[in-house]
Amino acid sequence: MWTWLLVAALAQPSVEPVEGETVEGEVPVPKGPDQAEYNRLTQELEKLAERNAWAGVERTWGKLVLTQISPTYEDLSYAANAARALGDTAAARERWLMAKERKEDPMVFDALFEIDQNYGSVALQCDPGVGWELTTEQRPFQPDRIRSVEFAAAAIADSCTFEGMIPVGTYIFCGDELVVKASQPPAKRDERGRLPPKGKK
Repeated sequence: MWTWLLVAALAQPSVEPVEGETVEGEVPVPKGPDQAEYNRLTQELEKLAERNAWAGVERTWGKLVLTQISPTYEDLSYAANAARALGDTAAARERWLMAKERKEDPMVFDALFEIDQNYGSVALQCDPGVGWELTTEQRPFQPDRIRSVEFAAAAIADSCTFEGMIPVGTYIFCGDELVVKASQPPAKRDERGRLPPKGKK
């Protein structure tokens, strides 16, 4: 009987995965670099950036990365400006650093200097659905800094997790003071398991 089972198993046709498809239980076969799609997306990225359609730039950037083609300085500049406009300062800084490797542009150095002097890193966690918030009474005046605070606050309200950069200053996170400083290791705060604030469930 065992011999019959072995023969039956060997007789089963093998299924070779097509590029981009998977056989159940196996790791996906990655697609190779897609130059044609990259060319299309980089043009779309430029057009959206010219219209200051930053949300569209961010979505297109995500697709462009998947083409596995190394982005140009211009691509990275558009993506950095999109992240900054949407409030994701950490992503903007990372993209500016990549842009600096491709071209020494004073604008890039100025952007990085401004972030490093006026923003600090944080890593915040709490239990979602409890009602915890990230707030500050020191509301900045600059639009990009306001969006950065709003981006972090929205992440806390949505998932109670945020790891990124926010303007230097004093905040209230889970009812306690949180001081954010520039050029310092991330201010880490893990409040998971903490009882909810009074009046909230």
